[in-house]
Amino acid sequence: MLANIKPIQPVELAETHAVLSPTLGLDEWSELLHSCVRMARACQWWIGDLVIAGEHRWGEVIYQYLSDLTEADYETIRGCVWVAERIPPAERCAELSWTHHRVVAAIDDPALRTQLLEQAREHCWTTRELAAAVRALRAQPLPATDAEPPSLASLDEDWQWEADEQAAIALIRARLGCSERAAIRWALLRARDLLEAEA
Repeated sequence: MLANIKPIQPVELAETHAVLSPTLGLDEWSELLHSCVRMARACQWWIGDLVIAGEHRWGEVIYQYLSDLTEADYETIRGCVWVAERIPPAERCAELSWTHHRVVAAIDDPALRTQLLEQAREHCWTTRELAAAVRALRAQPLPATDAEPPSLASLDEDWQWEADEQAAIALIRARLGCSERAAIRWALLRARDLLEAEA
């Protein structure tokens, strides 16, 4: 494991710290900070894609080069590889976090994954809100492959405006094509997430 990362003047970057030079200006500091944030958002994708590409190119011999990693490091790599395999680059949304993608990675239908990610991007869903939508969809069998997936955003907007509880549940059931129990569960999860978001 590298003790230090290549220094960027006038900043010393190491695995456990960053030390700024007294000569570093505000604009340079801002540029460096934004670069670090972009790299942090991309690192999990990079790790997953590097391992996948390495395995395709050199086979299982690459795992000899990972033998010095700790168990925690190896688990991190496994998670990165799993998400990268499940969601190829063309399906990824740069405006969402890697964790958003991990939330939908277990869904087999690429079109449904893409729709959920698009809904999350469009409505600025947190990962918890996205996970609630995934749980609601998993509560019922997926629609037939030739059917349109339910519009989660319009459902989220519409059900909250129903004054009558039974009408709201009926709306959710109609949109998701699910049982009453699953609709109630979905509404409870969404209500909890909305209350937590407001707190």
